[in-house]
Amino acid sequence: MIEFTIENGKYGKKLIVCSQMTDAIARRCASNDIRELELNWAKGFKAENISFVKNLTQLLSFEICDYTISSINEIHYLKNLK
Repeated sequence: MIEFTIENGKYGKKLIVCSQMTDAIARRCASNDIRELELNWAKGFKAENISFVKNLTQLLSFEICDYTISSINEIHYLKNLK
């Protein structure tokens, strides 16, 4: 099972999560110059919350499509979004 894919995005590297979100994926996102993040339940993303995004302040683009996450307050940490 593929945990994530990395593509060329509009602003640089884009990581698309295709599985249950893990600390390892979040670390990979933080340490590999990822500029865009896509969390889409239709592509396999699963998580109870998005608390991990508060540490991804380098993100320039953030997409989320999920019907189970009850709070997205952590996106306020992402000050560099275009």
